Amino acid sequence: MLYGKDYTTYPEAPYVLTLVITRIFIISIITFFSVGIRDYFFTLSAAELTTKLRMLSFRTILKQDSELISILAHNMHSSWISTILR
Repeated sequence: MLYGKDYTTYPEAPYVLTLVITRIFIISIITFFSVGIRDYFFTLSAAELTTKLRMLSFRTILKQDSELISILAHNMHSSWISTILR
C-alpha cells in the first residue's frame, strides 16, 4: 500500500512491474559492461604510466652514475675521492 492506495489491485500493475524489472535488468547489463571497459582502460593507462616512470627513473640513475664517473675521472687527484676509491 503506497499513500493509501493498493496498486496491486489495478489491472496495469503487472505491466508496470514488468517494465520496472526490465529497466533494472537493462541498467544492470549496461553497468556490468561499462565497469569492465573502464577497468580495462584503467589497467592500460596504469601499465603505461608504470613503464614511463620506470624508464624515467632508469635514465636518471644512469645519468647520475655517468656524472659520478665523470667527476671521479676529472678529480682523481682529490684526496677525499681517492680515499673513497681505495
